[in-house]
Amino acid sequence: MQTSLLSNLIRDFHTPSIVWQVGALFVCVLLGLGLSRAIRTLFRVPAAQPTVVRLGIESFARVLSPVLILILIVIAKALLVEFHRVNLLRLAIPLVLCLALIRFVFYVLERAFDRDGAPGSFLLAFEKLFAVLVWSGVALYITGLW
Repeated sequence: MQTSLLSNLIRDFHTPSIVWQVGALFVCVLLGLGLSRAIRTLFRVPAAQPTVVRLGIESFARVLSPVLILILIVIAKALLVEFHRVNLLRLAIPLVLCLALIRFVFYVLERAFDRDGAPGSFLLAFEKLFAVLVWSGVALYITGLW
């Protein structure tokens, strides 16, 4: 199944279905980011809130964008599968899920190694490097190139 995803994805680049998939992915990302921004402004956490409540809301806000994008991609895939190939969307789902997990884990790490309310620059740089490595590894594994 993994090698067939790559070959099917390559075949998709020669059909109009890739345009639908890229368009759907683009719309899902834009809608997910917009909805995330709207929800975060709606649920701003006042400093007077207890620490546990503030940490819970902040950790949820950290993964809100990728989770909303993931939900929208799953919906788009379900809608498009009846009319077009959806191999690009099948590849996007685990990659966006990895982003949500990475963001949550590094939010927890930032809280564990917090320095005066700001995470260290090493941790922020490591998060970006780690995300690129994990995304690349997951993409290679899913497509069967690993």
